[in-house]
Parts: sequence; structure tokens; C-alpha cells
Amino acid sequence: MAGRGFIIGVNTGFLKLIFSLETRRLFGAYIIGEIATELIHIGHAVNNVKGTVDFFVNNTFNYPTLAEAIKLQALMLGTGWALLKPSISRA
Repeated sequence: MAGRGFIIGVNTGFLKLIFSLETRRLFGAYIIGEIATELIHIGHAVNNVKGTVDFFVNNTFNYPTLAEAIKLQALMLGTGWALLKPSISRA
């Protein structure tokens, strides 16, 4: 959860950024939740200029803001954390 979301009491929602593994270019951004309209324009703007995950990683997102959630997602993807995270066994 982003710091601002915690402050205003928004503790549910969904954020998904889809990037190319080869070019790192943003393919799409999906946000579901009561504050989705406060964030989705960031993904649309980066997609319109054919931006990459590096835009999110290398730019400043103020803290605490709702947009911080997008930076955190990009940091996980940009560093490979989300791709290398071991899956949970359901045995």
C-alpha cells in the first residue's frame, strides 16, 4: 500500500503494469479501486510517449502520494524482483 493510501484509509485496490521484457516498454496499465482515476493518467501518458519501466524507476514520485504505488510497482519490475520472486507452493 502506498503511504497516502494508508493516510486516507484506502486499503484495497489493484495496480498492474505490463512491460516488454525485451524493450522494457510499457504496454499497459490497469488500476482498479476507488482512487483509480487519480492514477491511471500516469500510465496513459507514459504509454503515449512509448516510455519504459525506466521512466518510473528514474523519476521522482512524491511521498506520501497515491502515485507512489506506481513507482513501487515499477521498481519491483525494473529490478527483476517481481520476475524472480519464487512462487508459493500449494502442496
